[in-house]
Amino acid sequence: MWQRIHQIALYLNQYANLLMVFATVILVSLTAVYVRLTSRTLTALKEASLREREALHFQEIKDNVIRPILSWISGTVFERFTGKGPHLLTISGGYDGKSRQFSSTVDDPFMARNRLTTPSDPDVPDPLTTWDSTENGRISAFLFDEAKRDHFSRELPEFDRLLEKVRQVTGAFILFANESAKDIVSPDIPQALNAGDENVLPEWTNPHVLAMDCIHSFLQGKMDLPFALGTFPSFVVLTTPNNQPIAKATQPDKLKRWGEMSLKHMRKQWEHSDLPERVRNLLEHAKSVRKTMEQLRFTHSLGVGCELVSGKMHRH
Repeated sequence: MWQRIHQIALYLNQYANLLMVFATVILVSLTAVYVRLTSRTLTALKEASLREREALHFQEIKDNVIRPILSWISGTVFERFTGKGPHLLTISGGYDGKSRQFSSTVDDPFMARNRLTTPSDPDVPDPLTTWDSTENGRISAFLFDEAKRDHFSRELPEFDRLLEKVRQVTGAFILFANESAKDIVSPDIPQALNAGDENVLPEWTNPHVLAMDCIHSFLQGKMDLPFALGTFPSFVVLTTPNNQPIAKATQPDKLKRWGEMSLKHMRKQWEHSDLPERVRNLLEHAKSVRKTMEQLRFTHSLGVGCELVSGKMHRH
């Protein structure tokens, strides 16, 4: 018995180094497997975290860039330039010595309660008309620039081009309206230069209101503007279809003649201008951009690296 134990002890002592090598190999193998599994787990967790953050970032872009763009195109471009919504133009001035002039109701998609600036804006805008409604959500300028640079370098510049086209066409409308209002001033009835003049002058005309309503009607495809005469004991008032007074005189024929001649002139100028064609091109461009934005709205992956998602990256 003791001899047997002695033989085993001699055997273990003889091959101890070899057994140690085997044990080390096994431990190293187990450690390698553990490290590999841990690495894969960490990689999977990191990828899952990145996908989650990417999804959150993309949702931010949709909420603060894509949806406001779609809202602005529908609520501003299509509403204003088809005459289906508020008037495209508004009138400023007419008080404190400020002459009446036209400005637009097109709101800036990036700035809350601010009108979109155009090439025809006056140097000093009327403080009463420097804002517009907040019917549409504002576009985040920071996210717009980031998304355009890192994610949608082909799609979002199309909105830049549309915005510039809206700015140019709106400016053309302002010029057209201001020139038209000058052209239809009556030689027989004085123009009400200030709002208070309508209360003191026995006869007056307001060419700006007539021009504004004509343009709104033309955008609707209606080339006529049915006037209404309100008769009073000592005077008559000419009003637009929405009951807005545009002239007052003692003789109804004088008012009707001015209204008809003014409408004829406005219609002729409209038909000979490039505005109808520019509006058609603008609406077609807006439809194209809207379709592109709708596609982005229903996209579910950014598909590229992003500093806002994965941290600062070195750009080469």
